[in-house]
Amino acid sequence: MSLSIAQTIAIRRDPILRMMTKWIAIFLQLLPALLACRAMSQDSVVLKGFIFDLDTKDKVRAGELNAVDLDDTLFVLSKGVDGRGRFSFALPYDRQLLVRFVIPDRVAKSMIIDTRGVPALHREGGHGLEMKISTLYILKGVDYSGITGIPFGICRFDTMHGGFIWDVSHLEMIRDEWGRVREAHLKKRKELGLR
Repeated sequence: MSLSIAQTIAIRRDPILRMMTKWIAIFLQLLPALLACRAMSQDSVVLKGFIFDLDTKDKVRAGELNAVDLDDTLFVLSKGVDGRGRFSFALPYDRQLLVRFVIPDRVAKSMIIDTRGVPALHREGGHGLEMKISTLYILKGVDYSGITGIPFGICRFDTMHGGFIWDVSHLEMIRDEWGRVREAHLKKRKELGLR
């Protein structure tokens, strides 16, 4: 079906039809990118959230997330934190990844995300993990070594629940060390007169 010259002129003069034509053209230009994002999300576990200062509750607006496969250390992913302190980090399936939150002048935190063993049926549409990551300024005189070398959490797929769950026994194991470091940190802040 072709339009006559009079019909074409009428479309060009009608503001609503002109606007619709522009939006359709924009949508068609963005369609490949949207389809690529959908395909990528189906093949990944997406970590989303933000990083905040545990003492002030302010969002941390600088930093980087690094993921290294524990079975293949040549596999490395890296992504920055945006200007609002938020992050979105896509991790592939079939990997055991050590994810580190590296923030200037702050205690680095890490966690293990195990995406191995997720059945194909459960992969459709991907998975998402929403999280809030707290961090501390490094203060001289406080020993942070007890928490920097140990992942603060281990998350893996549980077929019984059909989703990712945190290893509670690991969290209980490190809770005392985190408490000790937090107490020493707060004591030092008080000595320095920090809010």
